[in-house]
Amino acid sequence: KEISVYDYTQVIFAAILGFFLFGQIPDLLSVAGYVLICGAGVAMFLYNTRNDRQTRLKETVKNGVK
Repeated sequence: KEISVYDYTQVIFAAILGFFLFGQIPDLLSVAGYVLICGAGVAMFLYNTRNDRQTRLKETVKNGVK
């Protein structure tokens, strides 16, 4: 699940390649979409990381420190 954040970067790299190879300039809605997609991916990563950390802490407290 952590790797999915990096999967969203394909959208950004496609836009960059399109700009340099074909001279395509993304419009405002495209840029807004890039920000929304990448922002959601980063937010999911941070949420899952925090959630996993809390779950491990609860299990450690419940089972005792080994």
